[in-house]
Order: sequence, then C-alpha cells, then structure tokens
Amino acid sequence: MKKTFITLITLLISISSFAQYIDFYDECLTPDSSETSAKYLCNSKDGYDFPTKGTYRMLVIFINIIYDVTPDLDPNIINGWGWEADTIGGINLRPPKQYFDDVFDTHNTLPRQGFFTKYMSECSFDSLVILADFTSVGIRQSQIQSDGGSFEYLKLRDSTLSFINNEGGLQAYYNHNSISDYDNATCGYPPTPTNNDKLDYVAFFVLNPTLIHGGSTIRPGCGVTASGMNKKIKISNVEYNIEAWTMFGIGIISLKHSGSILIHEFAHGLLGGNEFHTSGGNHLGTKSINTFIYKQQGFGLFNSGNSFRSCNAYERWRLGWQHPSNTAHRIAAGGKNSDIVSQFSGIQTFYLRDFVTYGDVIRIKLPYKDSEEASNQYIWLENHQVGRNGKLDGFNYHFYPNVNCVPLGTPGIYSYIQVGKDILEGEDSIVFYNRETDNLRMISGEGNYNMEYKNNINDCIPWSTRPTFEYLGSNPLSGTNDLTEAIITSNNNLHLFDDFTFVGNKWKDNILYNQLIWYGDTLDAFTSGTKMDISSNPPPINAYTYYAKYYTANPNVYVKEDNYRDTRKKYLTGLSIKMNYAYTLADGTEVFKVDIRWDDYDVKENVNWAGDIVLKEELYLLPDKTITFEQNYTVYQTERDNITGVFAPPTLFTCEENSIFCQNSNSHVEVTERSTILLKSGSKYIISEGADLIIKAGCTLEVEDCAILEIKGQLIVEGLI
Repeated sequence: MKKTFITLITLLISISSFAQYIDFYDECLTPDSSETSAKYLCNSKDGYDFPTKGTYRMLVIFINIIYDVTPDLDPNIINGWGWEADTIGGINLRPPKQYFDDVFDTHNTLPRQGFFTKYMSECSFDSLVILADFTSVGIRQSQIQSDGGSFEYLKLRDSTLSFINNEGGLQAYYNHNSISDYDNATCGYPPTPTNNDKLDYVAFFVLNPTLIHGGSTIRPGCGVTASGMNKKIKISNVEYNIEAWTMFGIGIISLKHSGSILIHEFAHGLLGGNEFHTSGGNHLGTKSINTFIYKQQGFGLFNSGNSFRSCNAYERWRLGWQHPSNTAHRIAAGGKNSDIVSQFSGIQTFYLRDFVTYGDVIRIKLPYKDSEEASNQYIWLENHQVGRNGKLDGFNYHFYPNVNCVPLGTPGIYSYIQVGKDILEGEDSIVFYNRETDNLRMISGEGNYNMEYKNNINDCIPWSTRPTFEYLGSNPLSGTNDLTEAIITSNNNLHLFDDFTFVGNKWKDNILYNQLIWYGDTLDAFTSGTKMDISSNPPPINAYTYYAKYYTANPNVYVKEDNYRDTRKKYLTGLSIKMNYAYTLADGTEVFKVDIRWDDYDVKENVNWAGDIVLKEELYLLPDKTITFEQNYTVYQTERDNITGVFAPPTLFTCEENSIFCQNSNSHVEVTERSTILLKSGSKYIISEGADLIIKAGCTLEVEDCAILEIKGQLIVEGLI
C-alpha cells in the first residue's frame, strides 16, 4: 500500500482518502385513568394524585378465587410465603397474616418493620408513612361469573366489593373498621393531606388469577393503578367511595423480597402516570414517547426489585424528600449546595455520606446539547453503602424461595444521567410532562462496550434460560452496558423490531457472569480511587437520545417522534470527577470525597472513540498515547446504515469553531473504518513534533476554510494515488 508523508504548517484544503469506492417479567401496567385536560399550577413535591408527606393507612383486600365451576383451571398456587389457597368461601377464614405482616406495619411506631412501610419511610426520611390493615376474601368463581366463564379484573374487583358489602361490610383483621382509619388525604388534582369521607388507597392482591379469570392485566407479576371507581365499600353500614386503588396478581411472588410491583404501582400516585416509568419499570404496553431506543435499567421507586433496592435522588428531588441536614438546598451534600448548573474554574470538593441515610447527592448539568429545544441532561452521583447501612438499600433480591445468587452489590458511588423532566413548578403539562418515558440512564462503573448477543443459557436462577451477551471492544463514548438497552443485531434484520432483550448473563474477558446482570452486579459502582474524565471508560458525557413511540405488536412498532428534542451527538468537555474514600462514620458507612473540575482536557490513556463526536473546547493528547477513531457497533438508529451495514453511521469527529486539538510529541491518532475528522472554520488542530495523524484508506480528513491544521510531526494519508 502506498503511503504519502506530508509535512506542512498550515493546510487549508480537504483531503479524502479512498482505497476503494465503496423481561425479566413485564409489569403489564395499563395507563392511569385519572386524566384532566384543564391546566392548573402545581408543584411536583405535592405529588401527582397522592400526597408525598403525611401518615396514611392503606386498606389491603386479599382475594382468593375459589374455582367451584371449573376446578381443572385452578392454578393451585403454593407460594410458601404465608398465603395459601383456600377452598372455602368467606371473610377472613384463612387470613394471610404472615404475608401481610412481612409487608406492612399496622401501628405508627419505630422502628418500621414491614417491607413496604419501611421502604417508603426510608425513601422519604420518614415524612411519608404508609400503614395498613387487611381483610381476606375467598370468593367463588360462580359469584363473579355464574357460568364460570371468563371475566376481567374490573368485574373481579367489583364482585369482591359486593361480596364484602353483602357480608355486612369491612371486617379488618386488626380492627381498623372506621372511615377515619383510611381517610386522611384528598387524592387527585392536587392531592392534599385532608380528609373527604373517601378511602385514600385500596390495594387488591389476587392470589390465583389466570388469563381467563382476571385477564392479562393482573396475571401474576402484573398490575394496574387508577383513581376513582363507581363501586363503593361498606364500613359501619355506610358505603364510601374509594379514591385511588391498585390491583395485581400475586401467584408465587413474595412482596417481602420482591415488592417492586406494589412500590411501582404506588409510585404512580406520587410521581405521575406511565410517562414517568423509569429505572427498569418501563414496558412496551403504553405507547409512550420513549427517551432512548429501548428500555433502561436502574434503581428507584418504579423498579425496586434489582440487586440494590433503593430510591434515587432524582425521585427525592421531585418529591421534596430532604434529610434535616440538607434542607437548605433542594440538592445538597452535607448541607452544601451541590447542584452544579454551570462550568467553573478550579476544583469544587464535596463529601458524600450514605445516600439512603442522609440524602447527600451531587448533580451536574452538562453544558451542551444539539439545540435550544433539546432537553437538558444531568449527571447524578449517589453514595450507596449497600450492606453497611442497615437499610433496605442493597438487600439481596429473591426471585424464588432459596434463590440467593443475585449479588448484594458493591458499596460505592452509583451514577446515572437524567434527561429532561427538570421543571418542578408551573403548569401541569410541564411539571408532569407526558413524554420522555424512561428518562434515566445508568452510568456503569464497568464502562461502555460494543456487545454481541450469543445465545440463551441456563443461569443461577433455576427456572429459565436468559440471553447472554459478549462484551467486545471498549466503546466509552457510544457503547452500552448491562444496565442499558440490549439489542440483537446479528439476525441480519434491516430494521429493529423484535430484537430487544436484556443482558441476563455476560461474557467478559473469558469470564461468565450468570447472575441476572441486567438487575445490577458487583461491577456497577464507582469505588475509591476511580474517576470519570475525557479518557476514562465510562466518561462523564451526555447520552444519545432517540425519541420514539414503540409498542408491542407483531412485529413491534417504532414511530420516530420529537426530533427537535433529541441530542444525537456526543460532546467532549473537560469535566473530571474523582471519587475517593474520605473517612468512616460511627455507623460503619464510608464517606466519599468527590473532586469536580471542568478543565481536565488531557487524554491520559489509549482510547477508542466511535460515534458522532463533537469537540467545542480543548483536547490534549499526551505523549505516547493513542486515540483511535473507529466504527460504532452499538445501536445508534433503528435502520441499518447503507454505508456501514450496521445500526450506526461511520464515526464523525467534529472540531467546532474555537476548539483546540493538540497532539503532544510522540502521540498518535488513527482514523479507521470510514471515519472522518472534520475541522470546522475557526478550529485549530496541532500535530506536534514526533506525533502523527494517520488517515486510513477509506477515511476522510476535511479541513474547512479558515480552520488551522498545524503539522510539525507527520500527517500520513494511506491509499492516496
């Protein structure tokens, strides 16, 4: 192959070189039925249609269907958690006391015991206390549908309430049989902590529904949440309305160990409708406008069932949940404002105590996006001392009795990107914005890679095989990780339809991790001595967005929307985040020191960069280090590119006006796989003595008028004739 060596001081031309011209389970939620077209002023900290602060009692109604007409269709549930099927109809004949006590507290005393009561208390710093009482109903199939035929969940709900009313009314197990026990809020628009002669919240738990008897909406593992109903419940000979309710199927599920369904459903009343699904709680049933190409994983109220069950700071920020030591600022660490909204000179230092206990957090607004209309993006940093703080945060997630192989998680800093939904006060349509579903994207301490689907294999969870992906080359700027979308691209499809899955297991460095990785593993945290900067994997950089409506069909359907809100480029900055152990508190939790600066422009490691990349500031490639621009093999779009043959176009690295790219001596830049370097007018690229820029055959260096390319080393263009 012919090589041409060019040494120039300033080059004001374009050079092109060509050798040739060439679910885990789906939550199954349905849209919230409480909608209004009237505009009103609101504040997210007040809640969507349930108050975010106060003490309330939920009524739980356990429903056991007795299959008296079609006994052969009885699923015969044996869940092993203290709620077994009964064959005799009636009220509280075999009350599931153990099952209930594992989940709820009945009295407002400390410490909190039941999982759900404890979880909501810990997330809200005990400002939201949810108590409960229950009644259990054994209702015959023939009392719901006389011929034993099919019925949906609404008919099951109303038939159960009729059965309770006909039996004399509510008979709560712990004797909370007054309307005042359940009426401490006014739900709806806006919610307030005042009584109104209505039950605040009723949860219907159905032990043994089927697709025929109950329907797909409440099959085990699925649920529905809504506001209001026509059917009333009798309490002390008076029938009362119910304001908010949820209903879902139980089957073998233990709410004590995997209470994500209940928390998810309750969170709708606090945060918003299906358009607020996030952190693993999103699904294909709602036709919402999604923020990214596919579903994201994470931790929070909408998905508390991963290996580190916890709320997150984004939710606490929206809901106004603040620790007493952090009340001076909506986002704070140790009482210090830690909401970084603009670039600054020097270094700012913050100390992060355990997030769940104290609420310390850092948020950093990223400075660039594709247009003024595009949504803002923010990086959040939280110190989760899983396993050390005595909180539910980090408790191992159990899918099935005696399955304990999902890892506890690593204590350290967990990070994610927030896209949009950053207005907390104003008109309802803005505060509770009905687009940008799944707007949180995890930043894994493990880094970003190109991943390839291999097969489905058995893993440590015994009842299913799961998708296995292999981690290929590092792709820090544009790659994916096991907490973000996973897409099968090896099937030669021209469009993405039914190609979405999740990372059940992964191969990395010839090691198999087979512990349901998509729900978190020991590599996701940033531990002491780690950092994010321009040359790390992962870097502290904005995410690609891809606003589209997608929903389950045959095949699945994608409809691209909201292009004006998209950010499709990756913007390099000098942001550097260093995370180090500082000291240990008396409770055994570690405090992290976090140093943040905006002028760390040195590329200190060999890096492989791919995607649509933009430099607007400065970049200095240190001696003996290499940047390789290569093809992005992670999905960037839903159509195969007609040039590359994959779901991403060739890499484009753009140096914008006033940017500076300096290759220090003995540094190397290689432009490969049809990639392009574009020097815009007013930009400056310096190749120092002993450094080289290699443009591989088929790649392009384009220099606009008034851009400066200063070459003291070598510019090597392969394939020029």
